[in-house]
Amino acid sequence: MDKRIEIMLSELASEFMALSNVESVVLSGSFARDEGCIVERDGIVVPQKDFDIYLFVSGSVTGVGDIMERFRTKYNLDEHFEIIAGIIPVLHLSFLPPDISKYELKVHGKVLAGKDYLSRIKVAKEDIPHVAAWRLLANKVKALIFFNPSVSAGEGTYERMIYETQKTYVEIATVFSLFGDFYESTYEGRLQRLKDGGYLQFQSIFEKYPSLLQKIEFATSYRRNPSAYTIPTPERDWFEARDTLLYMFCFVSQRVFDFRSETVQQCVERLREVLPGRYYAPYFQYYFSRLHIPYKYLVNPLSWLTYHYQCDDWSRRRYENYYMFRMYLAGPCLLATYGQENDSELFHLASSILEIQGDWYTLRESYMKLFFRYADRFN
Repeated sequence: MDKRIEIMLSELASEFMALSNVESVVLSGSFARDEGCIVERDGIVVPQKDFDIYLFVSGSVTGVGDIMERFRTKYNLDEHFEIIAGIIPVLHLSFLPPDISKYELKVHGKVLAGKDYLSRIKVAKEDIPHVAAWRLLANKVKALIFFNPSVSAGEGTYERMIYETQKTYVEIATVFSLFGDFYESTYEGRLQRLKDGGYLQFQSIFEKYPSLLQKIEFATSYRRNPSAYTIPTPERDWFEARDTLLYMFCFVSQRVFDFRSETVQQCVERLREVLPGRYYAPYFQYYFSRLHIPYKYLVNPLSWLTYHYQCDDWSRRRYENYYMFRMYLAGPCLLATYGQENDSELFHLASSILEIQGDWYTLRESYMKLFFRYADRFN
């Protein structure tokens, strides 16, 4: 890890540990796996996108947002740079949902300060449900909407658009690895398993996109050090990544939620029907399967009650889920209509989901507000 990145992380950890009820500060994500993306700006190394940092806490925590804002200002990081991945009560660690992020936290997490509680995390590789792959693609849709060619050029975040374009292929590799049962916890590991024959399980997709494996391999190398590469056609690449992502979104939606559709519009309309009832089913199954262990009858409900009492509110949680579902449904429609006329059926479907009328950029603004309202958990 770059020395300057180490200094930045150490400083963050010290500030977070000074907050009341913070028991541990843990680094996860790509920097914990030594796959973090860095770029040079004016000769200074900076992280490209985010630090995935978890705070393990013993009670409610305030002041996190102030620390993040001071940190962005001090190191001249843009407004889109993210720092916190989650605030988790220590009592809840044994009952984390079986997501990719939680498994990688368990396997690759690095304690920056405080006590080491990582052994309490029980999530195993085989516990990760296919719906996690679907959510991964839904979040990539968000990233391409936020960082599209015209908006990014006007906001000075063009390099982030290029990064998100390449990262799309990296995440597609993750989806293949989950569906093909060869998931690895590193980008390089997933790529190697894909090249070693994993792609043969998805032959129809690789026949439709003959250069997809090469794009995944290039993107995996690119995201480590974007400054070492020149991208000659970034806007064309964005559109190609957009089209591939939407195809994969529909493919995975059909596999996860068990329906058939021919177009993005049909896919979203079917998702509106099935998503609320099926999205959480794999997680319920995961928790129910663990109830045969006697002590869980007492500890599991107490842990959940403690979590909601300390760090959440029942009504707020319900509304956050409402925002999340609207965001996941509107995203593919909005992404598919970029660069086209606004009177398409997909555009009107996005308008109805977002509950607003206007041009594409008005809808994008509404979509962004929806996302930040869902993600705003620290103020």
